Amino acid sequence: MNRAIKTVTNAGMRRNSIFMGAQHEKRKIKGTFIVNVMFRENATWQGEVVWADEKKKQYFRSALELIKMIDGALNSEEEKMQTKTETEED
Repeated sequence: MNRAIKTVTNAGMRRNSIFMGAQHEKRKIKGTFIVNVMFRENATWQGEVVWADEKKKQYFRSALELIKMIDGALNSEEEKMQTKTETEED
């Protein structure tokens, strides 16, 4: 589920906010991220990403770095869920 919303800042600069929700195979949402692309230089994006569920914010210097951040966050969340499930089974 990807939606892109274009907003205008006070300075009149266009800013792209992308809301990305990653979905589990069973349609359970793993995470919601708010991506603010502040600049487009060197053929890539620079900006900030907010992990809405955990209220954590990080800055990224490239689209690849952004993808790695999101992937890492989802993997850590999945590991937490597996650990929780294993603990409950014991």
